[in-house]
Amino acid sequence: MWKEPLTKFGLVHNVFIVIAVMSIIVGVYFGYKFRGENNARKRDFIPCVFAIILIIMEVFKIIFGLCIGYPSTSLIPFQICSLPMYFLPLLYVFKKGIIKDILLGFNGYAITLAGIAYFVNPSAMLQSKYIVLSLHSGIYHAIIIGVCIFVFVSNNLLGKKGIQKFLKGFALFVVCTWIAMIANYITHQINPNSSLNLFYLYPVETETFPVIDKYVRPNVPYFIYYLSFIISYFVLSFVPYTFLLIVEIIKNKIQRSDRDEFKEA
Repeated sequence: MWKEPLTKFGLVHNVFIVIAVMSIIVGVYFGYKFRGENNARKRDFIPCVFAIILIIMEVFKIIFGLCIGYPSTSLIPFQICSLPMYFLPLLYVFKKGIIKDILLGFNGYAITLAGIAYFVNPSAMLQSKYIVLSLHSGIYHAIIIGVCIFVFVSNNLLGKKGIQKFLKGFALFVVCTWIAMIANYITHQINPNSSLNLFYLYPVETETFPVIDKYVRPNVPYFIYYLSFIISYFVLSFVPYTFLLIVEIIKNKIQRSDRDEFKEA
């Protein structure tokens, strides 16, 4: 166990922010290396391998949680950042088509945002009393953000076509939120003392999504709160797009500069 509670932007949090940044850099680097039709199967297989790693880590967390007495419902692997375990391997299964577009947009945009948001507010890592669970959470999300950045870059999800894939993928995200909310509602109707809170969308007192949980949820009906969550998630999903667009612009300028120097030589 930790001797003292972890704090936001404390040593452990900052170390994992550095790890997350390194994971992003690696994802970008290998994303560019695996672009092109010749690398199509390889770039689909790589996320599948990391999904297996995520599944193994999740199984370990569940077993460890049961051993130390965590409520079983709190260990159900259906949170936003659990979804890559289910949807990353499908990139290798489906070739070109609408399903592949949905999977690319979902993992490249929606899950990349989830990885970024985690390191802004890593509540699972900071609130755990157990060192192994805190480290597990940090490493798990560092893998997610790196792999999903790789998916974004290697499949070049910028531009009009990339945004179209995102819109298709976001529809899948919305469906997943409905599944989570229905499961939350049914479970709490059966057992009002249940700890189940899939996607952290069950209306409890804790603030998982800082702004809307603090200022929106207490003052509006749940339906309005849910809409504000969906709209804010949709808008913020363009954060990775903006970052990777800047990276693409810088890369193209460097390449043009190199070509110009080569011609002059």
